[in-house]
Amino acid sequence: MPALHAARWPALLLAGALLPLSSPALDLRESFQAAMTQDSDLLAARSAAEAGREILPMARGQLLPGLSVSYSRFDNDLNTRSTNFAGDTNSFDSRYPSENALLTLRQPLYRPNVLAAYQQAKSHLQSVEATLGKAVQDLALRVSEAYFNVILAEEGLRVAMAQQAAIAAQFDAARRALAAGQGTRTDIDDAQSRLDLNRAQELGARQQIDETRHRLESLINQPVTSVSPLDRAVLQLEAPAATSLNLWIARAEATNPEQLDLKAQVETYRLGAVRARAGHKPSIDLIAQRSLNKSDNITNPDATYLNSQIGVQVSLSLYSGGAVNSQIRQAVANQHEAEQQQEAARRRLETEVRRQFNAVTVGVLKIHALEQAERSTDEAIKSNEKSFAAGVRSRLDILNAQGQRSQVLLELAQERVNYVLSHLRLLALTGGLNLAEISTVNGWLAGSDIAGQGPQ
Repeated sequence: MPALHAARWPALLLAGALLPLSSPALDLRESFQAAMTQDSDLLAARSAAEAGREILPMARGQLLPGLSVSYSRFDNDLNTRSTNFAGDTNSFDSRYPSENALLTLRQPLYRPNVLAAYQQAKSHLQSVEATLGKAVQDLALRVSEAYFNVILAEEGLRVAMAQQAAIAAQFDAARRALAAGQGTRTDIDDAQSRLDLNRAQELGARQQIDETRHRLESLINQPVTSVSPLDRAVLQLEAPAATSLNLWIARAEATNPEQLDLKAQVETYRLGAVRARAGHKPSIDLIAQRSLNKSDNITNPDATYLNSQIGVQVSLSLYSGGAVNSQIRQAVANQHEAEQQQEAARRRLETEVRRQFNAVTVGVLKIHALEQAERSTDEAIKSNEKSFAAGVRSRLDILNAQGQRSQVLLELAQERVNYVLSHLRLLALTGGLNLAEISTVNGWLAGSDIAGQGPQ
């Protein structure tokens, strides 16, 4: 490798790493807003919710008056045969038209099974809305995770390229020193091996960027060239108070979409048992009807009859082969199953809230520790460079210190992303991950005008 080429490496590598980031960067809020209109899973959930909401007006319709009309017209051909006193058979045909029209108004007065079905529909509607709410929370998390994975991948490339530039500088210095008769071939070989390894790391980082951007693109249905990174100057690190854990758990149990869905399912099955038991009860309807009949019999084929009726109809099933009792047993068993599923989900929810709560708390401590480690590695590099100038350290020591600093920077970027995602997951567990909270986190990104607030 020519010396001139090696000397230009640091500037060229940094420029190449940052070039993709020069395009207008996408932020988190824009990503979430795009996904809300483009994500296929959410669009499917919205359509399912629209269909599910129709169960309530359908059930309500069974309690409201029903009006029906019917009309029929026939051409009648009547053959009449009779035997006289002499035993002779007489036969004659009669042809005449007939018409019938009926207008019926039916108003349910007492239908316990229909009333229970209406109450079931209202519980089902709560389940529908909770399912849609869970789909929104899931989308917000998927977009956030995809977005911050892109941030982490781009940060990995930045660190790899910065380390490559530092190694290239040491490689160039080692070549010049050897040419001047002051260095060793070992320094050159060691720097070369690190450059080769770093090249592989760079390729891996670029592949990771491509994969993470594609995952984000699939959610928002638009190309992603770069995203706004986290701004450590505005990222607000605030651990929640230890005493607030129980409040977070109680809030999650009350507002978590999955819990709301399961509670609604339990109530739906309970009302299903009520509805099944109503099979042993009578039903009462108020009926008003008006009928018009023309030529409906041979006795008076030219007559017209107009009849108006109003009354009450009572019906009661006396025996249905044991089907009603079977339906009751099935509904009770379904209710018990739903209750146990809800309890199991509640326990999992409590465990997950504790996990994310602790992740936010410990994340703040980890970030502070790694920030101190970053300052320490900076000092270690300076000390090794001074000691090398004094002849008590080697270039290998400088390269090791630089490699340690790169590792700290990667871990620090990972922990910052973990902190933000744990904060968002904690909000999602309570059903509170909405556009306002997304905008708050968006304020922690570089170039944002919104000042974010940390977890409470």
